[in-house]
Amino acid sequence: MRRIPVDPDNPDVPSLEEAAKVIGAEGLLGLPTETFYALAANGLNQKTVNRILDVKGRSEGKPVGLLLANMDMAEMVAARIPKIGMNLMERFWPGPLSLILDAKEGLPAGVLGEGDGVSVRVPGSWLAIEVTRLAGVPLTATSANRTGTNPPQMAEEVIHALGGHLDLVLDAGGTPGGLPSTMVDVRKEKPILLREGPIPWEDIVACLSN
Repeated sequence: MRRIPVDPDNPDVPSLEEAAKVIGAEGLLGLPTETFYALAANGLNQKTVNRILDVKGRSEGKPVGLLLANMDMAEMVAARIPKIGMNLMERFWPGPLSLILDAKEGLPAGVLGEGDGVSVRVPGSWLAIEVTRLAGVPLTATSANRTGTNPPQMAEEVIHALGGHLDLVLDAGGTPGGLPSTMVDVRKEKPILLREGPIPWEDIVACLSN
């Protein structure tokens, strides 16, 4: 496992490119985000998604969300994007809002939730966005820890918990922590709040009422 120090606000391009190469080689990456360190891999690859679930010790029925570089990347995983979904993307992305969309056929089983939905968001971390953009695929967005333990805010915690399974950790020092993203199912005519996080439900409702 390699460890590369990076400035989260101004990461050097070679470090970002190295992280993207790890993703392209079906590797696992410790990736700092605007909350915790994520366990990132190619979210379209069945092999790497299975590896993520195994490393985390995650049970079936708990799908892994996906990080996107931009709104356009949602088309890689979503069968359709309803108008309310587009409105929320435009208002709250990049940021802590996960949207449940109808998944395209052929996605790894580990990213599929109830009714074949897939959870996606554009993170509020420029570093995470750039790694995802360079990788050219949605990345897994689960925290870099074993299931049932606290999500890591320091690279040392990631290495202690999962170092033997990772190919690279981008060490950006401490991350802010905080609540997990607000999660909203937008597959039906009316949105459904599945988890309230940093973005209050009232703000979601107000956005869709305008």
